[in-house]
Order: sequence, then structure tokens, then C-alpha cells
Amino acid sequence: MTSKEVFSVTTDPRTPSEIDEASDRSSFDARNPFKDPKVAEYYRNLYEDAQYESREAFDPEIEWTAAEEKSLVRRLDWHVCLWACVMFFALQLDRGNISQALSDNMLDDLGLTTNEYNYGKLPSSLEAIPS
Repeated sequence: MTSKEVFSVTTDPRTPSEIDEASDRSSFDARNPFKDPKVAEYYRNLYEDAQYESREAFDPEIEWTAAEEKSLVRRLDWHVCLWACVMFFALQLDRGNISQALSDNMLDDLGLTTNEYNYGKLPSSLEAIPS
């Protein structure tokens, strides 16, 4: 390949949801492993043998569009990320308030020694290990 070769790039002016709606159903078959009857039967038996809760809701025939999946993922992201942000904000606020209270003689007011405070703080310190 020489440095003077030029590549032409064509773009599709349609949005991904328009492309998805216009595409044929065969594209879904390639992305859905449960379209293979052997795979669907294997998982149906696996769920039934394991007595999974809500196993009767398993339906290998169900299909959704990329737009429906995108909408669902966006809603789930908002719910999960919103709560994660609120919880991390509360954790940071709590840590900041504790350190501020320590600098303002909290231990003397409560009649605690530094060792007793550190023993009490140990469980919250261990929570940070998995992250």
C-alpha cells in the first residue's frame, strides 16, 4: 500500500434505529443464540432442572429491536447510576464530616481514645477493600 492511496468512506444518513427497523429479521437470528433449537432446549432443561425462580418466564422466541434495547439500557443506567452517585455522595459527605468533627475535639467530647475510635472505624475501612 502506498501513501498516495485514497480511501473513500461512505456513510449512511439514517440513524441506527432507522437502520434497525429497516433491516430484515435474519440479522436478529444471528445475534440471538436461542434461535438454535438445541441451545434453547438445553437452557430450558437447565433452568427447569435447577428449579430457577421465574423459570417459566424463559421464552427463547422473544425478540426486541435495538431501539427497544437502547431505551431499556438507558432507563436502567439512570436508575443504577443515580443511586450509585447518591450513595457515593453520602459516603463522601460522611467521611468529610467525621474528619471535621475529629479536628474539633470529637473524641474528647465522647470520651474516646484514638485506639477506640480506630477500632470503631475498622469495619468501614474494610468495606473499601473490594473496590
